[in-house]
Amino acid sequence: MRTQTEEKKRAILDATIEEFEAKGFASARIEDIAKKAGVAKGTVYNYFESKEALLMGLADELGDLIQGNLERTLNDSVPMSTRERIEEVFEPILSENGRGRMSRILRVIWSEGLHRPQLTRPFFEKFLIPAFGDEGFFTHMTAKKDFPVIIREYPFLIAAPIIQGVLWQTLLGDSRPLEFRRVFKAYLDLIFGSGGNSTSERNEQESKSVRQEEKPRLS
Repeated sequence: MRTQTEEKKRAILDATIEEFEAKGFASARIEDIAKKAGVAKGTVYNYFESKEALLMGLADELGDLIQGNLERTLNDSVPMSTRERIEEVFEPILSENGRGRMSRILRVIWSEGLHRPQLTRPFFEKFLIPAFGDEGFFTHMTAKKDFPVIIREYPFLIAAPIIQGVLWQTLLGDSRPLEFRRVFKAYLDLIFGSGGNSTSERNEQESKSVRQEEKPRLS
């Protein structure tokens, strides 16, 4: 259960999403955000010192969700195939079908990043580079498995359907709604094959099967 402080902060961020979506960062006003959140203007400043801080508050919320899911997925004590780990990382956004809170925050960050990259760069540096940079989770994962060459060179392409899906739902979702999870699974089928594992994982499984068959039977 959230505390009263957490509830107020959440209400402010909810209002921020709505105002930024409706008016954009430049035209949104703190007083309108406060009114929509049901708090005094000064209360907003108690939590966020500026509109820039509000934007980063949204970015931090999204980043924390991504980071937390990555850490759970990286837990090797949970037996999962590579494909299952990828699906688990993106499960929160897949479950909203590109229309929920995470997707809305992502759209706001992208939109403002196009006009004011200096505002959103800290988000990308803090959360995306650790995932897709030289030492990132996806970089190591795709390097160790025999993924297509283009995926090994550009690991962020693993997330391409997520980005495309969110944009599609924004632009055409009302007239041609997208089945987010179905599209993502089809994309992974292209990478892993319909069997669900990478080639190296399938080879390893086949080798184990052969070794088991070759074991001498007890008479």
